[in-house]
Amino acid sequence: MKPQQAILDSIQRKGDSLQLNWSHGESIRAYRVVLALGRNGEHRRLEVPGEDHDHVSHVCHDPGAYRDRDVLVVGGGDSACEAAVALAEGGARVHLSHRSPTLKSASSTQQQRVANAVTEGSLTVLAETTVQRIEDSEVELQGADRKQITLPATSVFTLIGRKPPVELLRRCGLKMHGDRGAFWWASLVGCMVFFFLLYHWKRTGVAIPIAEKWRSIGGFPAGLDRWWSELFPQGSSVLGSLTPAMDQPGFWYSLLYTLLVLIFGLRRMRKRPSPYIRRQTWCLFWIQAIPLFLLPYWILPWMGTQGIFDAGVGQSVADALFPFSGESREYWRAFGLILAWPLFFWNIFTDQPLIVWCVISVIQTFVLLPWAIHRWGKGVYCGWICSCGALAETLGDDHRHKMPRGDRPKSWNLIGQVMLLLCLLMLVGRVMSWTLPESAFGQWGQALALGIQKGIPLINYEWFVDLFLSGILGVGLYWHFSGRTWCRFVCPLAALMNIYARFSRFRIFADKSRCISCNVCTTQCHQGIDVMTFARQGLPMADPQCVRCGACVHDCPTDVLRFGKLGKDGVTVELDLLNPRSGVSSRSADQTS
Repeated sequence: MKPQQAILDSIQRKGDSLQLNWSHGESIRAYRVVLALGRNGEHRRLEVPGEDHDHVSHVCHDPGAYRDRDVLVVGGGDSACEAAVALAEGGARVHLSHRSPTLKSASSTQQQRVANAVTEGSLTVLAETTVQRIEDSEVELQGADRKQITLPATSVFTLIGRKPPVELLRRCGLKMHGDRGAFWWASLVGCMVFFFLLYHWKRTGVAIPIAEKWRSIGGFPAGLDRWWSELFPQGSSVLGSLTPAMDQPGFWYSLLYTLLVLIFGLRRMRKRPSPYIRRQTWCLFWIQAIPLFLLPYWILPWMGTQGIFDAGVGQSVADALFPFSGESREYWRAFGLILAWPLFFWNIFTDQPLIVWCVISVIQTFVLLPWAIHRWGKGVYCGWICSCGALAETLGDDHRHKMPRGDRPKSWNLIGQVMLLLCLLMLVGRVMSWTLPESAFGQWGQALALGIQKGIPLINYEWFVDLFLSGILGVGLYWHFSGRTWCRFVCPLAALMNIYARFSRFRIFADKSRCISCNVCTTQCHQGIDVMTFARQGLPMADPQCVRCGACVHDCPTDVLRFGKLGKDGVTVELDLLNPRSGVSSRSADQTS
């Protein structure tokens, strides 16, 4: 048997057995090895001079032993706060140093205990400070203004958490979830190439004319309209009216899109069998199937073949909503009934204004969405209506845990605000060109709008944002970075709704007494929200990124979370009767915060 101080360095396979290599150079062999390491490995280190001194520790066993001594506690979580308060109550002179402006990583209970100790004068908190050097009886800190601070400290506790034993597990030959090897990179490149070709196959008139070249050689679906017309020669029949759509790549893409939402939606409902998830998934599917597929490609063309749009009111409505392009009407503009501006900008950015579409877009974007988001949160659109969300919640459901998290990805959220600004500039330019067509302002506005929309090849909004970012990257990154990369980081409509959501009454409420800090809620959030931090502190989660997918609530093993909204008084809590975890909330529908 190895001595207790021996530390496992690595494990290697040697024939039919395993060789365990110890830190002091010796090794033993075994047929089976149980790594009972727990979730956490070694204590995190400050990596500063003097950290290995004897009076520096990662654990405080007996706070009373430090009476009348100068003690520094480093950390901003629950363990650091608890130790600092206990040491102060034990009679020590305690300073608590942490890097953040506030103790955001600690629970509300520990924050209150620290605040009480500070008020009593038994504890001093040094926010936005970092340890630079540890001496025998003092510690050097650096403040936010780079000012050097020297404190007396005969004992130092570095309670900055523990790190998982990832490197040890890798040295033992185990593959870690999230490792990016050769296969990961090869599959990422393969996805990018596939979706680059797919989205250019269905899109004509862009900088890279793949669709035109493919069609010129008779590639699918060119010519299928002739084949279909031979099967159903009566163009005014229900099936015959599909003839014009048969050779349109957009029809086949939308058909595949709808089928994927259905197939993976059924899978999602089996995985999370709650009434909320079922209703949400069916709502997403039927909106995708009827107004975003059947209406523009089948229902409206069939109505056209019946002469409904040839005279009278029908013609007036069709002329206002679906003007002619050549010999056929632009039924694809019906997407604008569901996809609001600026997500679907084609009905607004036209040479001459389509007044009815302008009115519809104004009502959608600036009346209906603010009202609905104020009541139900941003997820009322992103999680229940939007076609991007439909695919993300179904096909992308198994990949939600791959969303990048942390401070750096949060800064990427600003990309969507830049896209929103570009849309606003294009809108201003269009309005100027419509209202002052002959003036210099009108010409300047038209140049601005067209320059952003169709200007420099591969950089203009029409190709770079609407095709490359929303299509190629938006869907192509599902299997590597979650299905909500477009929705979270780039979508201009989501960026606008993030502003609306800051005034929303929607919240996710938490019963912190049930929270076991398992981190399942945060892991399942494909918008990158740190839900567990809110849950541990018992705070209402009000992050505007939330899309009401319900995964965090449904997957919580201890039933901590509930959807709801704040009352008009800002105090009363109204829980939703229909919640992702169950059909009817087991708690009272009216509580006080």
